[in-house]
Amino acid sequence: MDERAMAKPAASISIIISTLNAANHLGRCLESIRNQIVEAQLIIIDGGSTDGTIGIIRAYEKMIHYWISERDTGIYDAWNKGIRQVTREWVYFLGSDDWFYSEAVLKNVNDILKGLPEKQLVAYGKICLLSQLGTERTVGEDWAKIEKRFRFQMCIPHQAVFHRLALFNNLGYFDSSFRVAGDYAILIRHLLNSPPYFMSQIIVSFMAMGGVSTQSKHAFRVLLEFGRASYPYWNLESALWWFGAFLRSCIKSMFFWIVPEKVVLKIRSRLQG
Repeated sequence: MDERAMAKPAASISIIISTLNAANHLGRCLESIRNQIVEAQLIIIDGGSTDGTIGIIRAYEKMIHYWISERDTGIYDAWNKGIRQVTREWVYFLGSDDWFYSEAVLKNVNDILKGLPEKQLVAYGKICLLSQLGTERTVGEDWAKIEKRFRFQMCIPHQAVFHRLALFNNLGYFDSSFRVAGDYAILIRHLLNSPPYFMSQIIVSFMAMGGVSTQSKHAFRVLLEFGRASYPYWNLESALWWFGAFLRSCIKSMFFWIVPEKVVLKIRSRLQG
């Protein structure tokens, strides 16, 4: 354990990071954790990286409480392995290409979490999205504004969500058959009956957005996953929303398979400028 980390006040938070060939950005992520003014339990689950990821993990090994490198079936399988190592009260999943917004994030979050009632199992804040064009956008709204929408789509930024360990003890771990909607699948089971706590003043992390066409080409597959996760909770309104979403996704996917990403970025830049 890093001597600096040992000297810090301990937060009631465990951070789980899933990695696979993340050498290009993992260092920035880990440095943002090292710079926090409180200490959290840090767990890294690597999927068998073959680039320089393991070397980076070893360079930060003194502040890592647990890490392993072995093949897994996807991010939710990796997260489930991480949850089994958690020793703190709250669990947070940080992407290897994301990083904390400021050095005080975990302290500020921890101060809020300590004051929540025991029955409060989920709390969330905001994130700052960074586009390839260099623009920033803050994402995260009060639950009262998004509760209705949450029935048909994930409208809470998962990089800003803190889960009490009891949530997984009560509902079980993530369904690893999902590729991208596993967190939504478990949250919708809980949040429709037990509202989360919104930390309105907290921006938790930065998230760099991927390529426009990369996102859009796979949008239909992603939509199908989220549809599978939300289907048990559909009503007439959500069914109509999903029908429209599927049609829009089909059109977008066809468009982005045809049009080069550079052209799309130029169009977006002109529209925003």
